[in-house]
Amino acid sequence: MIEEYEIKEYGGEDKIRYQLLEILRSVNEDFIPPLAKRKPIDYWLTLFEKGRILYSSLRGIVVGFLVYYPDLNDNIYPEIAGTVNLNPIVAGIQNFNLVSYLHFITVTPEFRGYGIGSQLLSNLLKIHRKENPAKRLRVATWSSNLTSLSLYRKHGFHIYKHLLDDRGKGLNSIYLESKTPLLYQRVNS
Repeated sequence: MIEEYEIKEYGGEDKIRYQLLEILRSVNEDFIPPLAKRKPIDYWLTLFEKGRILYSSLRGIVVGFLVYYPDLNDNIYPEIAGTVNLNPIVAGIQNFNLVSYLHFITVTPEFRGYGIGSQLLSNLLKIHRKENPAKRLRVATWSSNLTSLSLYRKHGFHIYKHLLDDRGKGLNSIYLESKTPLLYQRVNS
């Protein structure tokens, strides 16, 4: 029997915070460059807590999470920009409030391949379409992260920017966008 994973929104609970930190430590080297080479691990979670965190749990154990910023406002933009190149995220957008940003998604190594990332992203897209139907949802990843690229494409994201060698020789940054139904209607009418 396949057990059900619960998707919840993080609300600052100490027990969950501790688990999120442990996950960040365990996946640190999965990122290019590694998270801890850019900023201390504790910094990442403090930054993430300024956005919205959805997490997946199984029997009370967090097995994956994502971080979403519904608004790239003047308060959060400079902090995020210190961790990732946001210029392509806001390119062509006159008002940062017209962009939402999916900053981070991960699943613990032992729970990968069970559809947890897909479940997290599906839940985020439902929230985004309900609460921010006129906003673009954008995300950045790198060219060798084939699992993430496949996940984003499966959920309707398309590549809108490709920066060659942005993360090192032969390692490109890929920027993707999901069109909400409202935006899709406007573009195609």
